[in-house]
Amino acid sequence: MTASADVGGKTYTQTLGFRTTGSDQTGDSAGGGAVSILIGSGTGAAFQEGEVGLSATTTSAKSTLSAIVNLVTSDTNGAWDGSAKVSFSSSCATAGKASFDPQEVIPVAGTAVTSYQPENGCTEDVITASVTISGEIKTATSPTITVEQSPPASLTFLGAEPPIIGIKGSAQVGAPESSVLSFQVKDSNGDPATAGESVSFSVASDNGGFAITSDTTASTNAQGVAQVTVRSGTVPFSAFVLAELASNGDISSTGSVSVQSGPITQSRFSLALDMVNPKAGNHQGLQVPVNVRAADRFGNWAPDGTRINFTSELGDIDGSCQTVDGTCSVVWTSQAVQTIHFDKQRDTRSCFSGTGPEREQSGLTADTGCGDFDRFGRNTITAWTVGEESFSDENGNNLFDVGEDWLPLAEAFRDDNGTGIRDNQSPYSEEFMDYNSNGTYDSAGTVFRGLGCSDAASVAGNCESLANVRDSSVMALSTDTLQVEFVKSASDLVGASWESASQPGMPPQNWGDAALKLQSGTTLSSLDISPGSNSFVAVIADVNGNAPFNGLHIFVTGSTPDVTVLGGQVRCDVDMTTEAVLCPFTVQAPLDPTEFSNANLTAVTVSFAYPGTTDVYPGGRIISLVKVP
Repeated sequence: MTASADVGGKTYTQTLGFRTTGSDQTGDSAGGGAVSILIGSGTGAAFQEGEVGLSATTTSAKSTLSAIVNLVTSDTNGAWDGSAKVSFSSSCATAGKASFDPQEVIPVAGTAVTSYQPENGCTEDVITASVTISGEIKTATSPTITVEQSPPASLTFLGAEPPIIGIKGSAQVGAPESSVLSFQVKDSNGDPATAGESVSFSVASDNGGFAITSDTTASTNAQGVAQVTVRSGTVPFSAFVLAELASNGDISSTGSVSVQSGPITQSRFSLALDMVNPKAGNHQGLQVPVNVRAADRFGNWAPDGTRINFTSELGDIDGSCQTVDGTCSVVWTSQAVQTIHFDKQRDTRSCFSGTGPEREQSGLTADTGCGDFDRFGRNTITAWTVGEESFSDENGNNLFDVGEDWLPLAEAFRDDNGTGIRDNQSPYSEEFMDYNSNGTYDSAGTVFRGLGCSDAASVAGNCESLANVRDSSVMALSTDTLQVEFVKSASDLVGASWESASQPGMPPQNWGDAALKLQSGTTLSSLDISPGSNSFVAVIADVNGNAPFNGLHIFVTGSTPDVTVLGGQVRCDVDMTTEAVLCPFTVQAPLDPTEFSNANLTAVTVSFAYPGTTDVYPGGRIISLVKVP
């Protein structure tokens, strides 16, 4: 074809050569017929149209073979020197069980070569090569390739889910009783074995009834994994499951799951306050962390996610928390002065009759004096959740047996007046946690409530239900204003209590109306001083008869040339307590009668300071000294 153009009076000419093709032809016309491009194997007389050549028709998983195709012209079956792109594919490659390197090849001198590698799981395959020339797709296929699978070589324990389960019956408290253990079979190349490998399972010990609940034989999936399900028995222990390849018993592995007791037991449930005497009596919004620890009868942590509930007599508190590693915490917040839940008839109530250890093990607060008046500013916080009563496993079988000792529990309640017994005489009533939702407060039962009974104990009616485990703590909402009294010795305080300051002999009538009452005699209005050493005790409390706030420093001072507080000054620090603080001190006077007679006696002063602040705390006291011959 020739093209010419006149530009500026000059003629420019260009000639181009070309050849024509039909829709499936390329090349020059020859002999009156069109020349096509063919895809196949070989060239010349050996050319096999539509066939992919292979270096081998049998191979092993993870091994490689070569796949070859040739592009030739139809007239001579000679190599085609044009440019195109050959793509290789197979059903195993599509399924991710084989690969080509490279998958697309630009032929060199009409030849395209790729490397093919099958994986385990591909047992037979056919390779297809395709090329598009002049808009037409031409394909070739290989003979069937047989892939020998790599033999299983190892069996590995992958893990248990969950790794920790409770003993039989633990599902009642939200603990799982079943676990799925997974094992993986790998071939000699370290890859997952083909699906369908059979794995057999057995338990190393059926202690307490630990058993496999699924089939004892399972087949591997596409990832070479076989699974077995187990269920706990009545005994906590580290349970082992044996797995072995059915086709080769020498290939085996061992997996484990931890069987723990599960339910929280009463003797392992405890509540603690970060501060029991915060300066909260006159302040709103002061916060104190409240912490719970919970474990089963073996001391193992409660299952993560166990919900613990809270209630508070005064102030406000988060309603619940969920355990992690056997513990969880909430925050209590003060609401300043509160006169609710005060028991005007506490001195007439019956009290818990058990021992101190029994009181503590029942989750009750410490005894504050049966027959004493109630006090304002005392706050009971109670935590509870579902668990079991505690028992003494005398034969070590982790089962409750007839005749074994246990601590029966009444329904949990918040002991606002501290008597150790739930009181419900109108208008005073203490909140309780109605475990069986019958609308009635139930006292301690006559059968053990928990998990894991011997057959004889079960027949006798034990282990038919669980119980609310509980614990309580008392907090003193200490006021800013304090009061000071004096006694001769700490023994004078035996049997002492707090009564109304405005109406002696009656319970406190309101917030701040508390006065110290001795069982015998009265507190000192002055200090009698004799020659030599004279010992006394200062009693410091807040206006409700509760502890001063934590961290307060108490100073007892008094000095003249003749009479001094021994040491010049006594300092007593307020730590964690809900009761009045005792600060003993000694006043030293001259021993010589004449010197004593002439001595100048003045007074002893009690004052307060709080580290890190310039706050002035009212309620200090100056008490005079009186000579006694």
